[in-house]
Amino acid sequence: MNVDAAADTLDARPPEPFHPPLAELGAPADTPLVPGAKPIGVRDRLKQRMGPRWQARIRRAGRLRLLSKWQNLRRYEVSVRRQPGLALRYLLLDPEVESFTFDVDNEAEHVEFVGEALDVPAERAWAWIEETRTDPELNERFGSHMPLHRLSVKRRNPPGNRLIWYLVARALKPELTVEAGILNGMGTLLLLRALARNAEEGSLGRLVSFDPVPEAGWLVPERLAGAWERHAETTTDGLERALAGREVGLLVHDSIHDPEVQRHDFELALRHAAPEMAIVDGGGLLTPVLRELAGERGTEHRYFREQPRDHVYKAIGSGLAIFRRP
Repeated sequence: MNVDAAADTLDARPPEPFHPPLAELGAPADTPLVPGAKPIGVRDRLKQRMGPRWQARIRRAGRLRLLSKWQNLRRYEVSVRRQPGLALRYLLLDPEVESFTFDVDNEAEHVEFVGEALDVPAERAWAWIEETRTDPELNERFGSHMPLHRLSVKRRNPPGNRLIWYLVARALKPELTVEAGILNGMGTLLLLRALARNAEEGSLGRLVSFDPVPEAGWLVPERLAGAWERHAETTTDGLERALAGREVGLLVHDSIHDPEVQRHDFELALRHAAPEMAIVDGGGLLTPVLRELAGERGTEHRYFREQPRDHVYKAIGSGLAIFRRP
């Protein structure tokens, strides 16, 4: 079957709709959510029913999941006929069907965003971005420990939407960072490298991560895991116990974007907040929880949308709120 015939066949299948967080994704953070946007879709509910082990097995077959890739092309409105190079490169060479990694086209906007949110000089933010390009553990050494059967991950993984996480971690230099949602561990690895850089500058920090999938985080090699505390459970089950007697400086939430779960996690972290604490919501504006909490506590909620370079994914962006003790 040729490409056009395949496209005609699969175009008949209704895709899972893509709901951007805003009608215009560059709009201010107080713009209302798109009516009808669903934080938890059919795919997320199926994942919950399958359980952690089957989720992991399916992820490992990334390059073989052509149907999911076709659905992603339709979801993000990428046409094989109009953009054959981009579409076929994704279909045939890219193993990812979720939690995408990509280079960004708007690094200058990243610099401006962290400058305004965290009072970071532009030259310092640019230096931190350069760290992600030159750190051996994120570049030439990345993948050296990766088993050949791990087909769901690229051998080169640029930060993508996680670049904001790195910049916030470098700016705040938190003693304790909490990560909700690990998946393969790319975000975990990036946060650990930020904490390692902070430690070189005299600011020690630890990362506590939660994911119920038993083998989540397999990308992180043992040699880099000294400051990492991994919990194979949900934040609902284990976060309160893990935070007992500790203060959180940064919470990165990139798990299922469920308002009840987020409200639980955000409020619990705020009860254990350091004098200055940031919450990053990897779902952007899919739920209003972070914006509501920021309003309730008299602080500003900010929204940032990264621009993927040469990728099918249409980014949903990230929410950020900084909470400071009076």
